[in-house]
Amino acid sequence: SIGSNAGLLLNLPPDRRGLIHENDVESIKRFNEIITSILSSNLALDGEFTGESVDNSSVSSLISASEFYVSGKTSFAFEVRLPEKREINALAIGECIELGHKVTSIKAIATLDGEEKLLFQREMIGHTLAERFATVKTDLIRVEIEALDVPALKNFGLYRLDDYTIKAYVKDGRNILNDSLVKIDKRENEI
Repeated sequence: SIGSNAGLLLNLPPDRRGLIHENDVESIKRFNEIITSILSSNLALDGEFTGESVDNSSVSSLISASEFYVSGKTSFAFEVRLPEKREINALAIGECIELGHKVTSIKAIATLDGEEKLLFQREMIGHTLAERFATVKTDLIRVEIEALDVPALKNFGLYRLDDYTIKAYVKDGRNILNDSLVKIDKRENEI
């Protein structure tokens, strides 16, 4: 989400013709390409999902945007075992918000050489939660959910954003979205 399920204000005012200016349209197209590029590399697609489900809802349907995973409980966990250890630093998941916001806690935990490491903990998912964390190399992620009522979840993904965000946003040391100079901190992989 954009700041805990808030909206993203794009500030695209119409020009004197009553149209969105061509430069703004081009920037939005580039922004869309960047987001599409990032989300096209879901590292969990070939993972093995395990967890409880009801109503013929498979935990593997978490990957889908059109199907929902329903555990049948308000407190549950699911795991994703990847075919090999992979570097990840972001997780995305969504609720079927048409049925209401129900999740009150989400926690993601990676297993690193037999030890568990908390990746993040938040108080909500909402339509979409996209959470970035320090890069880990793992083949097992567990997600723990607490909810007020039984939630329907979808759009689960694991990502390695550093390669995409730096390449996508920076060209010749400049931010391509607004042509400003950028500083890349290689230690934190942040722009």
